[in-house]
Amino acid sequence: MVNTLVMELLLFLIILSSGLSQTVPDITTNDINTDDLKLARLDPVAVGHEQTLQLKTGKTVTIKTAAVHPPLFEIENFLDDSECEHIKSIAEKKNKWKESVTLPKDSFRTGKEEGTHKLIDFQTADKNKDNFVDFLEFWYARPPVQNAMITIEDIPEFVQLYNYDVDGDEKLTKEEFDQIDVKLIYEWTYKKMELDMKKQGRISNQVWVTHESDQFLIELKERVASLTGLPLRLINAAEPMQVVHYGVGGHYHAHFDSETINKDRGCIHTRQIDGVEGHVPLDYKKYRLCRYATLMYYLADVDEGGETAFPIADNATTSEEVLFAGGYLGDLSNHCKDANLVVKPKKGKAVLWYNHKLNEDGWIGDKDVYSFHGGCDIIKGIKWIANHWLTVDTEKERQIRYMEFWEKSYGGVVPQPPVEQQQEGQQQQDEQQQEEEQQPGTDTLLHHEEL
Repeated sequence: MVNTLVMELLLFLIILSSGLSQTVPDITTNDINTDDLKLARLDPVAVGHEQTLQLKTGKTVTIKTAAVHPPLFEIENFLDDSECEHIKSIAEKKNKWKESVTLPKDSFRTGKEEGTHKLIDFQTADKNKDNFVDFLEFWYARPPVQNAMITIEDIPEFVQLYNYDVDGDEKLTKEEFDQIDVKLIYEWTYKKMELDMKKQGRISNQVWVTHESDQFLIELKERVASLTGLPLRLINAAEPMQVVHYGVGGHYHAHFDSETINKDRGCIHTRQIDGVEGHVPLDYKKYRLCRYATLMYYLADVDEGGETAFPIADNATTSEEVLFAGGYLGDLSNHCKDANLVVKPKKGKAVLWYNHKLNEDGWIGDKDVYSFHGGCDIIKGIKWIANHWLTVDTEKERQIRYMEFWEKSYGGVVPQPPVEQQQEGQQQQDEQQQEEEQQPGTDTLLHHEEL
C-alpha cells in the first residue's frame, strides 16, 4: 500500500542509489560483528520524567518524557537558533522542493481507478448481522480514494445528498444499500477534496538534504548518536534529512512513519544490496519502510497551530479496530485538540519517538501502534521542521551488509543524481502509486500500511 510518503521517500532513494549500475559487491559481515550491533532505547520511566545528558560535543540537554507508549521525548534547545537557520538556508537553496498537495490524479478521475474497487455486498457490509448497514459499517464498506480524509462524520452528507437513506434512520436496508452507485462515491469524494483542503491527506512542501553535504550536518549525526545511543555507523547509513515547510492551512493527517513487519517484503532502505537501483520503479509488494525511530526538529516557532499530535499516545485501549473506527482520530484538521498528546512547536526543540518495539533479541520488533501521529493545521504563520528517520532493517545481517555496502560504495558521500533521472523516477513513482490497491475504509488514515 502506498501513499504520499513513498513519493517523498523516492527522492531519498534516488539520491542514495542513482548512478549505481555496477554489480553489487560481494559483501560479508566480517567487518561488523552481529553480536556487537545493538539497538539502544531511551527509558521513558514515566510521563514528566526528566534526565540530563551531556552529548559528546559537550552540550548538555534535558530529555523530558512526554509519553510512555510510544516512548516519546521532548528535548528543548537541541538545536540553537543559528543551527536552525543554517538547516533552513541549506534547504532553501535546493531546487528540488516537492509539493504535497494530494488531489486525485487525472487517471483516477477519468474512471481508471473507479474500475478497481466495487462496493462490497450487503451481507459482508453488515458486520453486526442486524440486517442493516449503519453509517460506520458503510464507512468501512465504501471504496477508498487515495489520500482522502473521509471520516464517519462525512457519511451522512453523502447519504443525504443522494437520498439513499429514504426513511432517515441513519441505517440502510438491503434495498437502500443496493441502490448505491460507486461512481457517485468517487465523484463526491473528489469534489470534497477540491473544495476543502482539509480533506486532503497532506499539504506541505519538502526537500531532502544529504548530511554529507555540510559539515554541521555531519557533526549533527554525532549529536544524534550521543542522544540515542545508536551506533554512528547505523546513523550514517540512515535516510538523509527531510526538511518540510507548511504554510497557512498546511497539515499532515495522522499516519505511521514505519510499517508492520512482513517477511515477504524487505526493507526499502536496504534494497540496494539486492541490486535495485534508485531511479527504477519499485515493486512495493516487495519492499516496506523500516524506521526504527523518528527524530524531528522544529526549525521555527509557529504563530498559531502546527502542533504535532499523537491521537492515541498512552491510550488505555489497544484495539486498532476500536481506535481507528470511523477515521476521525486521524483527521487533525478537525480533531487536533482531541489527541491524547499534542506537542507545540518551539524553535530548536527535538522530539524523539520509537516507531517500533524491541523483540526478544533486542532488535527491531513489532510496529508500535501508539506512534500514530501527524501535523495539525497551520492557523497563522509558517512551520518549518526537519525529519531525521533512523532506519533499521528487521534482519540484523541485512542491516550490517547494508552499512558496509553504503560505506564501501559511497565512502561517506552520497552522490547527487542527474535532474532528468529524478524526473523519470518521479514519473514512474506516480504511475506506480495510481496502480496500487488500497485497503477499504482506511483512505489516508492508517498510512495504508505505508507510507
